[in-house]
Amino acid sequence: MRKKFCLKNLFLLGFIALFLVFGPIGVFGQEAKEDLKEEIKNVEVSEDEKLTSLKAPIELEKENKEVKNPEKNENTEAKEALKDDKEKEELKENSSGEKSNEPETDTSNEGEEKSSVSDDEDSKKDEEIKPESDEKKSDNEIKKNEDTKNDKDSENKEASEDTVKVDDAKKDNGEVKNEGENKFDISIISDTHVLPESMQGKEDNKDFTNAKNSDRKLFVESTGLLDSAINIIEEKGSQILIISGDLTKDGEKLSHEYLAQKLKEWQEKKPGRSVIVVPGNHDIYNHNAYDFSSGERVEAERTSPDDFINIYGDLVYKNSEIISQYRDSDIYKAYLAAVNEKYKREEEYKNFAHGYTSYVKRYDNKYEDRNGLTIIGLDTAIYTIESTKNHKDGYQETDGSVTLEQMKWMVDEVRKAQAKNDIVAVVCHHAFLPHFKNQEKFLNPYIVHEWDTKFKDDDEAINGKTPSEILADLGVKFLFTGHLHAHDIAHTKTAKGNDFFDIQTGSTVTYPLPVRHVTFVNNFDKDQPGFDAHITSELIKKFEYKDPDTGEMVTVDNATQYSHKNSLTAELVSNLAMYYLDEYDLNNFNSKKLIFGLLKDKGIDLPENGYGDAVLNIVAGLLGKKEIETGNNMVSKVTIEVKDIENKEKYGEGRKIAIDVESAFGKAPLMIRPERLEGAIDSILEQVDTKIVTRENVRGWLYRIIDKMMQTPVGQENGQVKTLKDLANDSYNSYLRGDEEQAPYIKEVVEKYSKKENDLTADILKYSKDTIDQVFEEITSKIAYKIPDEKLPEDLRKLKANDEAKFVKYLIESEDPDNGAANFIIGFAPAITGKNVNDTLSKEMVAGLIYKDKKKHEKVEGSFIVNKLLGLGPVKDMLNSLAKKLGGDTINQAAISVVNGMTDENAAGYNYKFLPDSKGEFSYIYSSDVKDGASFNEKDGKFELSGDIAKDYKIEKVDILVDGKVVKTLKGTDNITDQIKALDPKGEVQVNLTITNAYGNTFLMTSKATYKKANPTNPVNPSNPEEPENPTDPVEPVKPGENDNKVTETLKGGSSSNIVSRVSEKEIILQAPQVAKAGESIFAKVKNAKANTTYALYLDENKISDVKTDNLGQASVLVKIPENSSKDKYVLSLRDMNGNILAKQSINVLRAQAA
Repeated sequence: MRKKFCLKNLFLLGFIALFLVFGPIGVFGQEAKEDLKEEIKNVEVSEDEKLTSLKAPIELEKENKEVKNPEKNENTEAKEALKDDKEKEELKENSSGEKSNEPETDTSNEGEEKSSVSDDEDSKKDEEIKPESDEKKSDNEIKKNEDTKNDKDSENKEASEDTVKVDDAKKDNGEVKNEGENKFDISIISDTHVLPESMQGKEDNKDFTNAKNSDRKLFVESTGLLDSAINIIEEKGSQILIISGDLTKDGEKLSHEYLAQKLKEWQEKKPGRSVIVVPGNHDIYNHNAYDFSSGERVEAERTSPDDFINIYGDLVYKNSEIISQYRDSDIYKAYLAAVNEKYKREEEYKNFAHGYTSYVKRYDNKYEDRNGLTIIGLDTAIYTIESTKNHKDGYQETDGSVTLEQMKWMVDEVRKAQAKNDIVAVVCHHAFLPHFKNQEKFLNPYIVHEWDTKFKDDDEAINGKTPSEILADLGVKFLFTGHLHAHDIAHTKTAKGNDFFDIQTGSTVTYPLPVRHVTFVNNFDKDQPGFDAHITSELIKKFEYKDPDTGEMVTVDNATQYSHKNSLTAELVSNLAMYYLDEYDLNNFNSKKLIFGLLKDKGIDLPENGYGDAVLNIVAGLLGKKEIETGNNMVSKVTIEVKDIENKEKYGEGRKIAIDVESAFGKAPLMIRPERLEGAIDSILEQVDTKIVTRENVRGWLYRIIDKMMQTPVGQENGQVKTLKDLANDSYNSYLRGDEEQAPYIKEVVEKYSKKENDLTADILKYSKDTIDQVFEEITSKIAYKIPDEKLPEDLRKLKANDEAKFVKYLIESEDPDNGAANFIIGFAPAITGKNVNDTLSKEMVAGLIYKDKKKHEKVEGSFIVNKLLGLGPVKDMLNSLAKKLGGDTINQAAISVVNGMTDENAAGYNYKFLPDSKGEFSYIYSSDVKDGASFNEKDGKFELSGDIAKDYKIEKVDILVDGKVVKTLKGTDNITDQIKALDPKGEVQVNLTITNAYGNTFLMTSKATYKKANPTNPVNPSNPEEPENPTDPVEPVKPGENDNKVTETLKGGSSSNIVSRVSEKEIILQAPQVAKAGESIFAKVKNAKANTTYALYLDENKISDVKTDNLGQASVLVKIPENSSKDKYVLSLRDMNGNILAKQSINVLRAQAA
């Protein structure tokens, strides 16, 4: 529901919000109204920008894979590589081969504007945010960010010294190759604000035209833009499509159904596709849901939370990928019960509480139950009784919230996902971090209320942390949001050194029309476990939509330029103001009702009729006794105070506003009685309602003032004057497209008005003075001094005099009817007052009384009244209070701070910067040497770790295996050696450790070497002279063509130990007992093989079985030694499916000896 206007804020809206705070005017209403601009700004991502790469802070001891970053700056390298103009042009080409900065020729005729929109030759050209070219970075290197939260100003500008080699090759178009990778391709769009063509109106539909002209969103074109965005996603080949809220124009149920059908069509084109949607502030219980198709505005069916779930059921809530829904959790049920107990609710709302539609989806990809992707769809929209400001159900608000209960539920879900070594990401509508300096003050409804709240809870993962800190310290690095229609990334680092990125995607219905792509690669099964994220963006270039007037399809060839058509102009701003003022039905405006309602809010309750005495009390409190020395010979002094009527015989009991005048004709005891004051006020307010506050008048006056104000010169660039309009558009557009780089003239404006001696507000008012004065004169001229005849007493109705004379005699009376001075002043007063308020203010005497200076003033000007209003104590207090909320000591400072924040991501005091906003390359490595990190001491079979486990890791359990079979499971590593000896194993002993990191990711450590106790009762067959002294042979790993590079370390023990072998990683190991009895079944084990791969196992040259490895590249298989064979030795070998030997093992056969 739109926020209500009040008189005290109306001035603020007109003179601050509309002209100083410029871009997102609608923050004072439902939603920020995003930028527009007549001259198109170049948005090309500069070619010397490098992708910022970060490496997770939680790491174990790395292998020797670190290399120093070259002294040469990567930006310099990029510039040198792009010196040739031709090469630069090639890099500007988009994925379809079209050059984004070459305009197409407009071949249309003047009368064919609606059938085709092409480039304007005289306008500047926007260039697309392009998918990042891999020529601009090293394929094999990612930067390691070692900055701390206290040093954010340099964390994204300078490359750190350490780099880590990775093997992930990239395709030429920036996509990650799928060779053996566990990857997830995602595309993200946001704030689609769909309004189906069937609900739109035509030009003769006044309501539809007003809605269209007062909104920057291209909702007429919304369906065509959606189709183009989906086409981009189709071409990209993404498997997951995310929309981060504000799916519909205003929560129309039909709009949701239309969008769901479009998404279903995309999903069904190819198996394995999936959709993620979350509600935004526009989508549920929106009372601005209208259908314009009937020729006028008609309330459309609104969407409830259950409607939302049902409409997107097959796509989301009933989908096989769903693994959890918040509303089904015990946490939610307890929270709902508390809400229902606290508030009296209608039955239809009793199932709903904040966060109702939240859910979790999981994607398996390579492995059924591990190493996947988990995405949490978080509902941050406010529409239930405990969250809305007025504590009503069925209403939505612009603001967003995340409760402690939601955080507890998310923590549980993240832990489950991390235990499976999933990548975890969160999607919601509202941001968790500010995206420019002072956004939390200026546009706080666009960040969750709790963004900086440190929750209190028994869970250490939650207690004392903000929402972003909670997620980051659990290993959740990425949050995908929308809402503000800006394409921006904000970054923070927690006290523990963990990164968190709030990745905001711009809208498909406002400039610059972006689509974001993300590829996640799950590397938890690799030698260096962790994950990669590759982020790029592109813009909608071309689209078609149906003209609601003609029914013809319109082709837009340059979508970026077209998205500027709703530029921030005087017309748009005045239409926008009217859109919200229309809430009050201006053509049937009731000023008395509005004013009395505001007074009631302040504790002053006035009756609709008979309020005169109450007004006298207010006047008494404000004035006390007021004495005015006029310095005029005719009227030298006027004393005003509220007191009792003295002439009770004529006027009865009561009070009056006494106006005692000392004049050249003597003292005049004048007065105003409360009932007469009430009649005069009613007369003036009726004229305000009928003559002033009409839609046509208000819109016209607003437009003229705004237009003049927006022409205020604020700076220069290349000899061209830059106006307030330029400043507003360039500032907000800079933020919308991301990668904020301050234009030189904006920098000068910021520097100029940051100085106390310069005041932007004063400069705007000074420049607009003539227009303000003209509008003021027109308004005051419409308020005539006239009391309707039916309200005049009989004697005045019969009086032959003009309206203003009757008005004065009605309002001002002489307490002594025979007082000549009083009667003279009353008779003379109409000559001073004139016919209307403007006549009064145009009198030099009145102007002198109001201006109170020695200068001669012919009239009271509107600009003077405005300045006086700004100087009033209550107004100054209100403005200063607002300024402090916006981050400045004055409105001027606050406005300049917003301009600076929106145009410069490096603005001092902003702690969440990240560049570039359209792309990024991230790699997180959680360990580099945790697998195969345990071994045995060669002398006494003592178990030991090959190196210390980092403090961030915890040993969950220890499995002791004998001949490949788990025989004992322990908690912790204490007394492992004693436990092994107590088992007195007769076979080969191996130890596996299950460990977890701080995020809950699970890793398996397997002992590199095995231990086997010598068995003196079973000596090697002495009849075979070729048998070795020891009853076992070393493992014989083989890599085809690389026998010379095999690394084997042999450890020889005493009589109680056997020979053990440690083999370099990367070589496949085949292990089996070196001695076996004929007919015995033994276990053969495979290590270091390729994960989830099928091999063949041979005994000599006979294939005995296939072997399928697990996700760690390991396998165990039972092998039976032939019973009746005369052979004393076999060779067990592991081969690929082409028959190549990868590893082999000799097995000696023991036979029973005859007595």
